[in-house]
Amino acid sequence: MPIISSKYVSNDKLVCFEAIRKTIELSYNQVIESLTEKVLYYMPNVYPIPFMIAKTYTVHAKIVRALFYSIVYPDKSNFEMLAIYPALTLIERLPEHLTGAIGHEIAHIIALEGKVSISKSDLYSILRNREENAKSKEKKAEAAYKYFNEPVLSEIIRWDRISMQKGTEEIVSKDIQLISQQGFDRIVFQENIDHFYDFIKSKLAKSEQN
Repeated sequence: MPIISSKYVSNDKLVCFEAIRKTIELSYNQVIESLTEKVLYYMPNVYPIPFMIAKTYTVHAKIVRALFYSIVYPDKSNFEMLAIYPALTLIERLPEHLTGAIGHEIAHIIALEGKVSISKSDLYSILRNREENAKSKEKKAEAAYKYFNEPVLSEIIRWDRISMQKGTEEIVSKDIQLISQQGFDRIVFQENIDHFYDFIKSKLAKSEQN
């Protein structure tokens, strides 16, 4: 089983963390058991977080805000591996959609072959058009949906639809701290933040050599 960590959970939430852990574990197991092939090379750890990344994009001259209810990102304990960081409010307020949400994140990890990789071309793609870059990542994740059996496949597709609704944003974002990507990095990696940035720099340097 993966680690389901209380690392970022506040003291007042620790008293109910066992229930949170069991909710995650149930959904996680459903997702893993639904996989039709061995396409997941390790069991990604899960770190519930009491904050959520908010990003802004310019779409047709309009500023659009995007909230990330759950993200796949390098594991705080091993930068070479990916982990899942779901918002606590997602777990607590929409537990019926957690299987779909975790399945969606697992699809991203499958699409990335479980690897943490970044290149200058990735950065250029983000800088050129953040929205298109995000859409490209989602399409790659959707291509991995074929590895999931029912009913989990339908749960993932349902979550993709539900996550786009304004009502979902209001439910999950209420009373949770919204932070930038840089703020997320500082909180998650803490005293290892410099090591993490050195790791990213080394990945970029290697990509230039290949």
